[in-house]
Amino acid sequence: MARGGNSFLRRNEPRSAGGKRLVWMLLVIVTSFLMLSFRRLAGGSDFQPGSSRVTVENDINKVLGLIDSKQDELIKWLSDAVRIQSVSVGEMRNNSGLDSAREFYINLAKRVGLDEIKVAGSNPGTVLAKRRGQASKSVLVYVHWDVQPAANGQGGWDHDPFDAQVQGDRLFGRGVSDDKAAAIGWLWVLEQFNKAGVPLSVDIRIMAEGEEEIGSPQLKQVVDMESLEGGFLSGVKYMMVSDGSFVSDRPCVVQGTRGVVHFYVSVSGASRDLHSGTFGGGVYEPLSEMSMLMTSLSDGKGTVMVEGFNEIKYPRIDREELKQFGLDVSAWERQAGTEKATTRVPEALLERVWGSPSVSVHGIRSSADFEAAAISGNANAHFSIRIPAGMNPDEVAEATVRHLTSKFEAFKTPNKLEINVAQKAPGFSVQAGSQLHAAISRAVKRARNVGPENARLGGAIPVAAFLSTANPESEVLVLPIGGRADNAHGHESISRQDLHYGTRTFALILDELSRL
Repeated sequence: MARGGNSFLRRNEPRSAGGKRLVWMLLVIVTSFLMLSFRRLAGGSDFQPGSSRVTVENDINKVLGLIDSKQDELIKWLSDAVRIQSVSVGEMRNNSGLDSAREFYINLAKRVGLDEIKVAGSNPGTVLAKRRGQASKSVLVYVHWDVQPAANGQGGWDHDPFDAQVQGDRLFGRGVSDDKAAAIGWLWVLEQFNKAGVPLSVDIRIMAEGEEEIGSPQLKQVVDMESLEGGFLSGVKYMMVSDGSFVSDRPCVVQGTRGVVHFYVSVSGASRDLHSGTFGGGVYEPLSEMSMLMTSLSDGKGTVMVEGFNEIKYPRIDREELKQFGLDVSAWERQAGTEKATTRVPEALLERVWGSPSVSVHGIRSSADFEAAAISGNANAHFSIRIPAGMNPDEVAEATVRHLTSKFEAFKTPNKLEINVAQKAPGFSVQAGSQLHAAISRAVKRARNVGPENARLGGAIPVAAFLSTANPESEVLVLPIGGRADNAHGHESISRQDLHYGTRTFALILDELSRL
């Protein structure tokens, strides 16, 4: 473009004074156009002529060069983290593993220069770490180091899930995607800044939690306390929740998630398991009653059938927004491994999984052996209700407990019912168009040569709602690193390409935020 502009001026060089003024005017116009074009190519940030901008570009290119060439080192860091069995869930909870993971993370944080570190809450706690930059701008990154249970021979695993293994272009291991890729990835990127000798231009604060997989029971209190004046979160304008996964083959920025309420139900009857031939037909059976209770919750398609549930109000997602996403229902069905979705209208399906309540029964267990011809003395069930942003989890819990109690009383049984509401997490929703959203979008495009799509998640990420509620002046978004094929709670893996592009994106986000 510059060469074409100059040759044009040379061919039309005027000889009069008026002509000379015209030449200068054309020079100003062309120069302005070239500067504007350069600014856009650089990612949309304000162009600042001079050596300082060139230095900034050279600095980030040094960091990106290390990120591109040192991916095997990242795999090593991530594999070391996966080796720690930091399971936080249920009977498989590993408290020593959670403590070890916390200390491992603290040591890595110190290594990469996060020098203001404390642990909030009781074990395993939440690590709060800070590294000061050259500017007064601050950015928060949330990650978690706890994982779901996994065992060799179960859930598709053909090796020790805590021994990460590279198979083709993917790294398999529990937590490689959810969420140790992000937890380790951010620290590893800071290490590349150190190796390149490039100082950070923004303050970075990392909040790393050890109980996300059980609903972050301590985190709301931590967030509320640290959001007060002088706290760890005070004055932080930009907040990123680095968790979740892409909803298609493109990277995404998540503007909303559903919340969740988990329930554990127990029905107890006889003091022991009974022979069905001797006592069948003569006693009230806990497992049968539990089955009827679970059946009463939904229509079989996930639609909530709890009495009084329709009276709980919540904002609906705009169908036009969902149409713009352009869901491929057939691809969605293949990903789910099902022959038929509950609806094949794309925007209606997205509304069901992103913005509407749904019930899922996760399991029913009884005291009797599965092969025995016995009547169980007790039965236990676990189910959850996913709730859209804006729906009150307390109202959902109260309505569901009333529903189950009423249904059980109608059985007129001598058996006993117990209901435990184990977790209540709200949904989260923001509008696109913030400075943080624009900076992330530019960073993703620079890292991958394709911009992100705006999306929502059907799963719950409680911290996003906690942060946005406690810090209404801050900009909060969810930024996944993993792809939709990662199968986070199953036979979990992450592609090396997503790790590579994801860590490039992390570095470029810091670069973009420094220019705001």
